[in-house]
Amino acid sequence: MQQSDTAVASIDSYLPADGATGRVELFVRSLAPTTDTTKQTDCFDRLRRLAETNALDAVAVHVWGDGICTHAPEIDGISETLATVTDIYSFSADARASITPFFRVQRVDSSMSGESFERIVPPHRTLLAYEDDALVGVFPCRLDDETHTPCDAIARLASTAESRVLRSADTA
Repeated sequence: MQQSDTAVASIDSYLPADGATGRVELFVRSLAPTTDTTKQTDCFDRLRRLAETNALDAVAVHVWGDGICTHAPEIDGISETLATVTDIYSFSADARASITPFFRVQRVDSSMSGESFERIVPPHRTLLAYEDDALVGVFPCRLDDETHTPCDAIARLASTAESRVLRSADTA
């Protein structure tokens, strides 16, 4: 899939800048095979190659499941997940990029306990891009009426890294 120059420029503004301390974190619902396993495997492979070429300072993959209760107990791991979700929503509120169609809020009513709660249903894959420890991008997102997926962002990071290697080879 070939993206327009405008789409690439839009993605670039939500990725770590060349020369900055950049890292990405990929969150997945599950490591188990899904209907689009090829895409997930491709994302993992591209992230591994980016890490191996030192195109980014850090690459991490996390499993956060298919639902995140917003009132979960404060326990190591859970607190970090809730802080990450808060960061995602804060980022989206301040950015042109919208995460709304991808992160659904769902009300759950328990027939066993009679209690109800809200949970966030994240997309199958979410990529967070950081520059100098500041969140600069969340994928998937809607930007200028286009959807940008985690795989789009990873492909752009890989393309930028390849261009950087070619430029440095030309100057050597």
